[in-house]
Amino acid sequence: MGAVYEAEEVASGRRVALKLVLPEFAGSAETLIRFRQEGRLASALSIRAASFVLAADEMPAGRTSSWS
Repeated sequence: MGAVYEAEEVASGRRVALKLVLPEFAGSAETLIRFRQEGRLASALSIRAASFVLAADEMPAGRTSSWS
C-alpha cells in the first residue's frame, strides 16, 4: 500500500520517515481512507518511542512527487 523513506525535515534538520501511498494504490478510495486514518491515529499517540505525524497532504491529480 505504501512506501516509507528516510528524509530530512529542512526546517529543523531532523531525520524523519516519509510515508507515501504507492501510485498503484492511490486511485483506491479505501486505501486513501485507511492511509488518512493511520495518520490521524499516529498523530494522537503521545508515546516517546512512537513516531508522530508532522503533516499529511495530497498532491494535485497527475503529480507523483513534489519535485515532478
